[in-house]
Amino acid sequence: MGLLLVMSFSTRAQSVVIDKIIAKVDNHYILKSELEAQYQEYLQSGQGNTPTRCQLLESLIIGKVMLAKAEIDSVLIEDKKVEMELNSRMEQMEQQFGSQKNIVEAYGKTIASLKDELRSAIKEQLTTRKMQEKITGDVKVTPKEVRKFYESIPKDSLPYLPSEVE
Repeated sequence: MGLLLVMSFSTRAQSVVIDKIIAKVDNHYILKSELEAQYQEYLQSGQGNTPTRCQLLESLIIGKVMLAKAEIDSVLIEDKKVEMELNSRMEQMEQQFGSQKNIVEAYGKTIASLKDELRSAIKEQLTTRKMQEKITGDVKVTPKEVRKFYESIPKDSLPYLPSEVE
């Protein structure tokens, strides 16, 4: 009887989903909660052009691709720069909410735990931005030149490239 009780309890425990992986890029995962949090941020910001969840997911995937590429190319961000950006964002939040006490009430977290969460996100954002700058920094091609080059290639000569992101 005790065994049945344990088995039925473990079956119920397995059916509870805390979060869900919706995408994997290299060694980086995108969770459903990340996507939903970003979507809610756009809704709360009151910006007119709220992207769809699919557009946000695409943006998150591109960010993870850039992050994976940055790891390969050893693109690093100094901790000092991360801390400066973190302090800047905390000051903006304090201006927006009026005080640190209001921030704690709004997020239900201490300032220290909120900073810990933001620190890793900021480092990821700065690394992604630096990688994008590295890739596009020396590009001197206009869209017109790209279109002209692409149209000059016979359609049957374009190579088939397998997708790298699914």
